[in-house]
Amino acid sequence: FKEYVNKIRKKEFKDLVERFQLNESKAYNFMKNAFENGNMDFKGEELREILPDNCRSFFGGADDNSQDIKNQVAGDLLDFFEKFYSISSRSFNLDEEIT
Repeated sequence: FKEYVNKIRKKEFKDLVERFQLNESKAYNFMKNAFENGNMDFKGEELREILPDNCRSFFGGADDNSQDIKNQVAGDLLDFFEKFYSISSRSFNLDEEIT
């Protein structure tokens, strides 16, 4: 069961990275910290740093949807964390999860 859950966790993480065009290494470190600490922390620069360049500005124009994208990314990362935190390893090492 553990191997299956870790395989699904890895796939869903990769899907999130691709869907939102996230910086994979920074998104990985963000989630690794969340799993190790037992919570998601959206304070500071970490969330902004994983976003694609077009969503990183603090101030957007009237038609800019970067805040919506940030909120969607944060919500989806939190959903991912809540889905897998209690049923999978606290270690978030993608290289070791699929055997």
